[in-house]
Amino acid sequence: MVALRFRAAIVRRFAPTMLAALLGLSCAPRRPSSAPAQIAELEPDVAPGVRRIGESWIRRIGPGTGVLLGRFAGDAYPLGQAIGRLCRADIEAQEIHLERLFGAMNPNHVVRWAFRNLFSFRLRKMDRAIEPVLLTTLAGVADGYEPQTPEDSWTAYRRLLGLHALHEVSQSFVDAPYLQSFCTGFLASGPATRDGVTLLARNFDFEGGSMLDRDKIVSVIAPTGQLAYLTVGFPGMVGVVSGFNSAGIGAAIQSIAGGETAEVGEPMTLVLVDLLRNEGTFEGAVERIRRARVFVSDMILLGDGKTGRIAVIEKTPTAFAVRDVNSHGWIGISNEPQDASIRSHGLTLPVGS
Repeated sequence: MVALRFRAAIVRRFAPTMLAALLGLSCAPRRPSSAPAQIAELEPDVAPGVRRIGESWIRRIGPGTGVLLGRFAGDAYPLGQAIGRLCRADIEAQEIHLERLFGAMNPNHVVRWAFRNLFSFRLRKMDRAIEPVLLTTLAGVADGYEPQTPEDSWTAYRRLLGLHALHEVSQSFVDAPYLQSFCTGFLASGPATRDGVTLLARNFDFEGGSMLDRDKIVSVIAPTGQLAYLTVGFPGMVGVVSGFNSAGIGAAIQSIAGGETAEVGEPMTLVLVDLLRNEGTFEGAVERIRRARVFVSDMILLGDGKTGRIAVIEKTPTAFAVRDVNSHGWIGISNEPQDASIRSHGLTLPVGS
């Protein structure tokens, strides 16, 4: 029943876009010219428990299947290519899982074809809003994962761009009553914490099945000439959902339920990559989020471990607000914005609904 209502919601909301897609007006983003034309197949060096390519490596730690941990370093393209090659089996398992989930929700192959073209049309201009260096890294991930595109398939580059917009695409349905699943997060600093440190935490829930709950990767990314950062995400994902950098700036995303959307923009996970790679101050991080061109509405938990400053940034395609810490030294959020200018730009949910 939920799947049927989900499909009905998509059709009602995107009927004009779907019609355009079915008429063949969608087009795939072009591979960046900065990526090499000839793709070299990489073979990792394998040692007990560790796979390595140059400066990059991946391993599992802990009991049982453990936690996937990796460090990826270098220039934009080889860094991405190492991610794609070292995480190849995990990315493939993830894609198979998502394809099965998609098929279970949409058994009709014509409907699946229509949805794919709908989303392709919706995201056709997305690459224009993304920093070129990140597109180069994404091309590297795609080439490392799948040097040769299988027949009757989108390229890995195109699929990975879609993966990085999954948050944006699904955002349109967060306000649907049968899909409400509130995230929670909090920030605390100074006297509000036992040790006087800065804390940032959020629950990482994504309704994509148990595999995506279980099989995440903790990555340390060290791009040449930029700040290194740690992120918790999915194999093959360049974007940041939760992370912090070597300068002590931490950030995490939470959706604004029923918020404003735009026709085109940069995925918020890639906005956070740009932030963590480049910003070492709280003020610079706030300004980078303010300038970002996005196409859905989000809240960003932002903290500075050096100064103890914390805030929640509420951001839509046309509005921006900074919510400072309360008098107790902490701040908590769900998916409901508090600033009046943000609430006026979307269909917000009643508190407690």
